[in-house]
Amino acid sequence: MLPLLLRLSKDPVPNIRFNVAKVLRVVIPLVGKDVTESRVKPILRTLTEDEDIDVKYFANLALKDTL
Repeated sequence: MLPLLLRLSKDPVPNIRFNVAKVLRVVIPLVGKDVTESRVKPILRTLTEDEDIDVKYFANLALKDTL
């Protein structure tokens, strides 16, 4: 599932990217800390620098759940 989310995180449509962030927020408690650190956080960090404000918002919200 994570490879698909990684690919979708680069989709040109902002709604797809913010939905990736929303899904990752749900996935965080289901995967281990190692996966969160190595796979999930890098995707979210990239999304926090997105040009779309909604993408940034949901990515930051998900990142807060990793603390």
